[in-house]
Amino acid sequence: MPVEFVVVATNLFDGDWTALSFFDTMCLSNTICLAIEILEFPMPIKFYSTTDDYAFLSNFSPHGFVLHDAYWPTVEHYFQAMKFPSDPEYQEKIRTARSPKAAKSLGRTRDVSICPNWNALRDDVMRRAVAAKFAAHPDLAAALQETAAEPLIENAPSDYYWGCGTTETGRNRLGEILMETRASYETKD
Repeated sequence: MPVEFVVVATNLFDGDWTALSFFDTMCLSNTICLAIEILEFPMPIKFYSTTDDYAFLSNFSPHGFVLHDAYWPTVEHYFQAMKFPSDPEYQEKIRTARSPKAAKSLGRTRDVSICPNWNALRDDVMRRAVAAKFAAHPDLAAALQETAAEPLIENAPSDYYWGCGTTETGRNRLGEILMETRASYETKD
């Protein structure tokens, strides 16, 4: 005699196993009732481009803010300029660069002395810029909160520190900082 299986998902009943009792009538001698719980896993939100649905998460998104009594057109402009605290003229050149790509290029130069302890400071610099961007744009802060508990991943193919890299084994520090920022709004509510 074949055995039938009846599968019941518990989250359809708010996780209340006793709600399954009405299925007892279906459990005859040739039927095995199996209750399973359907788990909901967060779906990662990957961002990188300034043209996709989550472009506002990018450091290149055109959402400026004020820090250090100056207007910064993007997070990328601010981040790159902060590498050169001993050269205010060069910082200004980066701040006024025509695009975030140009600011990034200027920030990658080694013709100008970079802050000697930059690697120790860079996460805090990024955290400060990201916080300022979202504070200056309440609509973006709301959109960030709408990502709920989803993991945020900068899908930068060649960046294994700020992004996930091509192998998705990168540190994803930008994604982590964005999630920290999102959590800070949750604690304010």
